[in-house]
Amino acid sequence: MNEEIIILFDQYLAGELDTQAMESFNKRLAEDKQLKESFNLYQSMNDYLDDTNTHESALHTLKNIHLSETKAKKSTHYLWWVLLLVLLGLTILYWVFKPNVKSQEEQFFAYYEEPTWPSTRSDAKPLELAIHRFINEHAQLGINQLRKDPNIGQYDKNLWLAEMYLHEQKPDSCLLYLKQVNVPDNLRDRKLYMEALCYWLKRDNVSLNKIKETLPKDLDPYYLGKIKELRPSSDS
Repeated sequence: MNEEIIILFDQYLAGELDTQAMESFNKRLAEDKQLKESFNLYQSMNDYLDDTNTHESALHTLKNIHLSETKAKKSTHYLWWVLLLVLLGLTILYWVFKPNVKSQEEQFFAYYEEPTWPSTRSDAKPLELAIHRFINEHAQLGINQLRKDPNIGQYDKNLWLAEMYLHEQKPDSCLLYLKQVNVPDNLRDRKLYMEALCYWLKRDNVSLNKIKETLPKDLDPYYLGKIKELRPSSDS
């Protein structure tokens, strides 16, 4: 099958022949059996190639769609993994560098030192009984009994009511009774410590600093350390 015949076949199939050339070609096909067979074979091959190209084009399109969807899914999955890792990293950083901020109540128990309470037997004297109720039953019951019991001296009432109110973190009440106590020398340091802790609870930095600046030189080292530990509220 020479090149001129192939060009003629292509022109015929593409509808590029004029009327006269079309009629001449049809006449040749009718008269030339070999030309007819060659044309039929070429036409079949041409149709096959067209179908193949159509299928390949369709397959190529589907393949591109699949690849696009796959890339999109991979991109989405990748994005989720990135977000998850970022959140995990931020969480770790937060817990590693989280400021160790404690509430005032938590700080209070770090600063507070329990007194040496009198004996707390339930069958003890009125003072010891009141303290027993304060510690073992209900704080307010012990406070009420201590305030009202006529058999307890005023000095003991004032001193231990101040201790009870400090224990309950009620600085105003503690200071009220503490100021009425003329403590002996062995309790002077304890009283200064209690006053300082009350002012810290009240966030009264002026009064707290005043105590710190006027501490006796012979102050017990233990209470000296406890008072110096009390930081003004702006630094807490």
